[in-house]
Amino acid sequence: MALVILPCDLPWWPTVQCHLTQVSQARSSKDLIDGMQKIHNMCNIGLDPDDDDKPDLTIFGGLEVFLDSEMTEEERCHFFEVTAPSMVHKALQLKQLKPAGGLRFSLQQQVDRVELERGFIASLLAHAFFSTFPKRTIKTHPTLQDFNFTNFFRHLNMNSQKAKLRSILYYFDKMAADVEPQGRVTYSRQVMTSKEWLTIEDWLESAKALCPLAIRHEGRLERAENNLLQVCFTSSRLGGLVLGDGSSQECIQFCIQPELLAVLPHIEALEDNEILSVEGLLQVARISDPHIKANFEPLPQTQVRSVCCMDAENYLRLPLSQFEEDNVLRELNKALLAFRQQASPQPSQPVTRRLSPIGESFSSTPPEVESVKQQSQQEERACPPSLLVTQQVESSTSQKEWLRPPSPTSRRGRFIVLGSSGECLPVSRQPLGACSLYSSCHSTSAASEEFHSARTSLDNEDIESEDARRYSAQLDTPDRRSTFAERLRDALCRETRSTSSIDSSYAVGISVTGSGLVDGDIRVRRGGSRGFMLQEDSLDDQFLRESLQQEREWIDKFQNKRHGALSRQDTSDSSKFSFSTEYSSELEELYEQYSRWLDDVDKNRELDARDIAVVRFAGSLLKRTLSDSFAGVPLTEGQQGPLGQMEADRNRTKLALVARSLSLELARHKHRLTSQLASMLSGVANKGESASGIQSIATGNWGCGSSKVGDPQLKLVIQWLAASIAGVPCLYYYTCSHHRLLKLDTVCRVLLDRQWTVGELVTATLKFAQTTLDDPSPPEPTQTLFDELIGTEKPAVLLETNL
Repeated sequence: MALVILPCDLPWWPTVQCHLTQVSQARSSKDLIDGMQKIHNMCNIGLDPDDDDKPDLTIFGGLEVFLDSEMTEEERCHFFEVTAPSMVHKALQLKQLKPAGGLRFSLQQQVDRVELERGFIASLLAHAFFSTFPKRTIKTHPTLQDFNFTNFFRHLNMNSQKAKLRSILYYFDKMAADVEPQGRVTYSRQVMTSKEWLTIEDWLESAKALCPLAIRHEGRLERAENNLLQVCFTSSRLGGLVLGDGSSQECIQFCIQPELLAVLPHIEALEDNEILSVEGLLQVARISDPHIKANFEPLPQTQVRSVCCMDAENYLRLPLSQFEEDNVLRELNKALLAFRQQASPQPSQPVTRRLSPIGESFSSTPPEVESVKQQSQQEERACPPSLLVTQQVESSTSQKEWLRPPSPTSRRGRFIVLGSSGECLPVSRQPLGACSLYSSCHSTSAASEEFHSARTSLDNEDIESEDARRYSAQLDTPDRRSTFAERLRDALCRETRSTSSIDSSYAVGISVTGSGLVDGDIRVRRGGSRGFMLQEDSLDDQFLRESLQQEREWIDKFQNKRHGALSRQDTSDSSKFSFSTEYSSELEELYEQYSRWLDDVDKNRELDARDIAVVRFAGSLLKRTLSDSFAGVPLTEGQQGPLGQMEADRNRTKLALVARSLSLELARHKHRLTSQLASMLSGVANKGESASGIQSIATGNWGCGSSKVGDPQLKLVIQWLAASIAGVPCLYYYTCSHHRLLKLDTVCRVLLDRQWTVGELVTATLKFAQTTLDDPSPPEPTQTLFDELIGTEKPAVLLETNL
């Protein structure tokens, strides 16, 4: 278990206590700064040997100026007599308030939930203010933040920084009013596993209706009602520049809700499939106009908030990349994970936890040469000899590229690669060489560089993760990926020629209404797989072998009868109108045989209620399909001449369409969104929680600031889609009077009046995104996503089949 080193765990803790006691007795800014300087000189020790640890005597100069110049005499007296002693009192209680098992790290890709006492959180914040934590840098702690205020005090000449400091000091005044702060704050890291990850096809095929959208052009997000789940737009490294000179919405929210700052010392950076949920936060103030005036407004009564922290991708270097398919999918799944408001299930098997997050993230800094060698040696010991030969051919450069995945703006092929584990999250489940209809990689070069994971099961995620990394290591060069792609295409072509259409239309992943993702009785597999075939030698049960033999005999009989019927040519007039034909009898026999199989299964095998429901559901679909088999089919099978031949061909085409209808009907019910959302009640509520316990969401322009340059229209649509899939009763959207969202009322009214579904809106959005990528020139005023949605009829969602 990796634990955070707290100031009370260090050998100089008794000396720090003495200095803190002296600080509590200070009555002037000079005495206060002298005491804080002594603490900083003692505790400012980092792990980087190249870092200069010489004392910096100017770091608290900004705080001294603030106390002497910015505060009134009354405020200054209150600070030295009430606020500072309260902060010191909380800091000295750290050892007594520390959890029994210590404060452990929340590591990437590991579901985590921790409840911290409010008094312990206040003690952590007091130590951060006095800068007693060991020093952290981006080199030594690539996924964590430095939890000292030393850099904060350097920028107190800014209005936003002054407002942030006033909010934090006001928080300690509130803590001083409560001798023993009551309550707990819950911090939950939620991870969307590969089983829950939705591909582009999953979104396109959803028939879920859009949820209600409440538009608020005036007001700020921090003024939303207390019963709404508030979205906090964070950076991947939580907090961003909150302890620096940051004035973004994230930095402001971390200061008006200071208990959010407690995530900095122990929660690692968020990856593409992770969010952080915090419950029980105290909001003590509001800060308006942070970039210019930064007006501080203390709240007379604190408010308890629930906040969801999710990070938008940064498109500052290449804004156009936000319209690429994999980036849109990343944002959709990230918002869905945040809005569904349910903690991910704890792993059934214990996972191997890393000893420490210090310098162990592959996604932040390049690994050293020695670590690369150690990693390769470990892989050699773990890999079989057949893979060792292939890995030895790879150069050291390719190994480094494998350990350090490409940046989000250059994701490869059809995968989103996670930096900490190397796991590949699919963008599309389309087979190799068949890009999605709205894919952003239509060029030949892009198609030749695609590679796909060889994962065939959703079980044993740890083993599959290792397999994905090994395949990634072997296919990390363009030449090897191209060769692999060609060989895979040839194999698929050979398999297609040798496989009948019946086999190719095998439907997999059938789910039942009400089944959930965590149901262990049903295995849900992604569509696109060709399934599996039972071999006779693999059947140990005598009943299964007899059933297989009976099935083979019946199929042979059916085929012989079918060929005999087609070979006969009856020229009599009566044969034209004799509809007791071979077709009807054979289809009836097909259903009768299927019914006998169902009876045999019910009698000889013990099935649970869910399996029986699956069998009966498939039987009802087959019966309904067979009952409509000959609707509209002319009775001209035996007619002679060219006209008769045309009618015969037409009949065969009709029968092929009827046969295909069964696979299409099954396909409509196989997707994971159906099973995932069928149990959710779709009741609409204006406020509060729905019957399923999901709160309404208060959100705004996600990732659309100057640092992330996101398109506000695209971000609005993404959040609306995610909220609809998550079953949110109502999405409250604060536009902040953005000029690109003035038509939002019209868009909302048009889409809801036309009863658009999630799949239809995803289709239209991806179509506009592809058009934007094809023509990257600055769009005209009428060429925006909102204009396209207003002037576009409901798009037809394409259903694909192998027939």
